[in-house]
Amino acid sequence: MQVCAAVAPEVLSNGRIRILPANGTRVLPVGRLDSIEPAPPGLLPNVSVGMADFARFWAAQGIKLREATALMGSHALIDEQGCFRGPKDVCDPTTEDCSDVRMFRWEDHYYKDLCSPTLNVHVSNPTVDPPEPIETPTLGMTEGEIRAEMNRMSCSFTSEAFRNMSHNRLRMEQAGLIAEQKDVHDGIYVEWSNKNCPAGVLFGVNASHCPHFPSWPYTGSDAYLGQACQGVGRSAPHSQMRAAAREFVVDQAAWDAAYRSAYIKMVSIFATFAPSVMAQPFNISGDECVSRYHLEAACAQEGAGPATEDTMALYDGQYNVSSPLADSCASCSQGR
Repeated sequence: MQVCAAVAPEVLSNGRIRILPANGTRVLPVGRLDSIEPAPPGLLPNVSVGMADFARFWAAQGIKLREATALMGSHALIDEQGCFRGPKDVCDPTTEDCSDVRMFRWEDHYYKDLCSPTLNVHVSNPTVDPPEPIETPTLGMTEGEIRAEMNRMSCSFTSEAFRNMSHNRLRMEQAGLIAEQKDVHDGIYVEWSNKNCPAGVLFGVNASHCPHFPSWPYTGSDAYLGQACQGVGRSAPHSQMRAAAREFVVDQAAWDAAYRSAYIKMVSIFATFAPSVMAQPFNISGDECVSRYHLEAACAQEGAGPATEDTMALYDGQYNVSSPLADSCASCSQGR
């Protein structure tokens, strides 16, 4: 899991960011202890936690706020963005290749969103807040509504098999054969308007980023971080995260570097490793496997087997490094 999560930014940035250096330098610990039980609560901060609690959580883990802000940038891939490519550009999966929508691009649009005015955030109060939009239950959707939902979900996958799976699930929900999955409200009311979007230039956001996404696609914690970027809050955590977010808006290379080191640090701290690994830790560099049977290729490609030329190109052809694990890696990638 930690290897695939490290590879995702590399693939979705077209090789711009490299978590695994593939140069013999062993950086990523492996050997996490798997479990059939879900992870216990509290391993990550609550999705709607405020800045003070957010800062305390990461400090307790030994992770600095600039590192935490960099890790939050992975929300650039959140699937609530659907078919949105960018300002005034929404993909139509029935007529276009939607593999370039924002949720498949490892870019700094997350920070541009956070620093684009105007955000209003507070704990929900049903007596004064506008009612949350009530979505039509899938069971009661018309054919037109089902088709629209299928199109939105199609943009969440590049694999035709996964698209079909999501469509089949919708049909089963529509027929009442399975229960519809309900979203759980995080108790935070977020209002995001394009009325003052161009003012984001004060925080490094180019005016071409406007109009931004029509509704807030992220969590409550993201919204609090956005407010910090926009100048709300005077505490030390607010100031540190404000400085980091504004830096990442204008310097994508700085975010890449901060994310890379923070990700490796987070994996080392958060994962529970097998006892044998604890006794003799083992890190990988990404070049453990022989030519065309790369660890990264297994994650980057939809199917098992030799790396394609496109996949190899992402890693500058660095596939010919000898390793005592070479035979194991080759067998594993072939499904044996």
